[in-house]
Amino acid sequence: MQFIAQKETQQDHAGPAQQNLPAHRRRMIRALIVDDDLADVELYLQELKKAQFAISADVVKTRADFVERLQKQRYDVVLADTAVGEWTGLQALALLQEQEQEIPFILVTKPLETELVDEFMRNGASDCVDKTRLVRLPLAVAVAVERTTLRGEQDRVEKALRHSEAHYRALVENPTYGICRFDVDGKFLEVNEALVTMLGYGSKEDLKAANLANDIIRDPIERAQLFEPYRQSGHIDLIEVECKRKDGTPMKVRLSGRQVGSDKGAPDGCEVIVEDVTERIALEKQLVQAQKFEAIGQLAGRMAHDFNNVIGTMIGW
Repeated sequence: MQFIAQKETQQDHAGPAQQNLPAHRRRMIRALIVDDDLADVELYLQELKKAQFAISADVVKTRADFVERLQKQRYDVVLADTAVGEWTGLQALALLQEQEQEIPFILVTKPLETELVDEFMRNGASDCVDKTRLVRLPLAVAVAVERTTLRGEQDRVEKALRHSEAHYRALVENPTYGICRFDVDGKFLEVNEALVTMLGYGSKEDLKAANLANDIIRDPIERAQLFEPYRQSGHIDLIEVECKRKDGTPMKVRLSGRQVGSDKGAPDGCEVIVEDVTERIALEKQLVQAQKFEAIGQLAGRMAHDFNNVIGTMIGW
């Protein structure tokens, strides 16, 4: 059985200001009512209508109908009496929880005894309302719906945050570039797996035990070229230095980064992107060498051409 209590102007004249209204006034609220007294159901809906609720209600009396409704329809709130025929409100609450749906459950009954309230609240009810004081029902429903809405928004935010963290972690841990953070003395604070692999170390802890200034950068002059600008300006702008891997083999890297601060605003080291340019530099050298040979070949060709011209002239004479 379905009842609808809706304030016409609320739905027909929705506008931007409605976004600031509580959740129970921004949209139609769907309620599942477990009660075998239709007169009481009418009283529930009258109180909710007075509070400007737009509400659509389905009424069930049996366990089977209750479960069927939960499986077919998504509800915003369940209102249930203590006893409905041969089954109880506690059983309805247990069935609701078995469905694993985040739907607030409000007990509406009389008399409302303290022990009864405690029992329902311990089992997960959102609120309990005395049928002789239904004026409190709209507030109980509004609070329950708002809490569920806020909890859903919080879950979405947390899910988005977890997704963002996973994306950031993948970005940092699995790039083709090395990423690290070190202090003014060259001590590694953080490193990613790409840099560990790049420098030939076994693990992050193994690399963090080394020192960028003393163990990684080979040339003292290049070491000064890296750390002096960083100490003065807090930036490292595309500096190329020669490093050594753990096994001692040299590699050329390009560094760029900036100073980062702690939560208190104080400098907390430098965050740097490390690009292995060893192969690129080798290819550039090969290209320069090839260009030199090409230039020599072109010069030799011109000289031979000019020489042939001279020889031809002499033969002509």
